[in-house]
Amino acid sequence: MRQLWEVGELGQVVPVEPDVWLYEPGAWDAVEAELGTALPTDYKAIIGDGLACALDGELWITSPFDPNPNLNLIRELAGTSHMLALMRQLDPVEFPDAPFPEPGGLLGWGSDGGGGVYAWVTSEADPDRWRVAVTGRPVYNPSVQVQKDGLSGYLEGLASGRIPAAALSGWPRPGSTVERRKP
Repeated sequence: MRQLWEVGELGQVVPVEPDVWLYEPGAWDAVEAELGTALPTDYKAIIGDGLACALDGELWITSPFDPNPNLNLIRELAGTSHMLALMRQLDPVEFPDAPFPEPGGLLGWGSDGGGGVYAWVTSEADPDRWRVAVTGRPVYNPSVQVQKDGLSGYLEGLASGRIPAAALSGWPRPGSTVERRKP
């Protein structure tokens, strides 16, 4: 995948719109070819060939098949990559994290209503070993909190209370489930 930001004429980091961001339902081979990497098996199982999903109506898990640009994986990835590149340019000491597609970069897959941004740390060759990272408001020190789990373990941990939500207090409710967005 090409870089989703560039340095403008005045030296500022500016976003680059993805050429293609909406895929036919179930076209995982095309999505992964565009990204230049496979995606975690548990993520593909959660999304299937459908729209974005949400845990407790708050943490949105984007889908490359969702026509809503705010809930589309490729658009989320573009926004996350631009944000990380911009923050790193402004303060490389405080925000050293690499955006995808840089080696080991953070590949954005979701967000929550409290300003949290969710990504995978892509430093492992096997995407099923990618861990979840959380950044965004109000996550500050460190600027990216890397979890011990992949996506399904992280969601299970949030729902069971084993993992406290990084960006929202009092959430999720006990017994929360992942539900597909209604069209």
